[in-house]
Amino acid sequence: MKKSKKPKFNYPEDSHCRIGISKGYRSEPEAEYNADPAKSLVQELERYRLENRIPQEELARSLSVAFSTVNRWINGKTKPNKTQKYHIEKFLNEKAGRKKKP
Repeated sequence: MKKSKKPKFNYPEDSHCRIGISKGYRSEPEAEYNADPAKSLVQELERYRLENRIPQEELARSLSVAFSTVNRWINGKTKPNKTQKYHIEKFLNEKAGRKKKP
């Protein structure tokens, strides 16, 4: 006779540890309203890359980062750090004719 597996953790019903129940939980529309500026910068970079048919490898060379770094930005796995954001902005300002932020 097999023993039934018990869950590792038994949280009370009102526990803040359960997914989606924490008091700081925000719904998706609200989360989109407070969009991350790094995400929009990466989206702008990806839009430029696709419009100009530039491979990720070439874009990575232009930004002096590894191909995997650009790939992770685009796939949302990581975000650019402050230095990388600066270089992305500089790249977009020069190549895409984008206006500088005030």
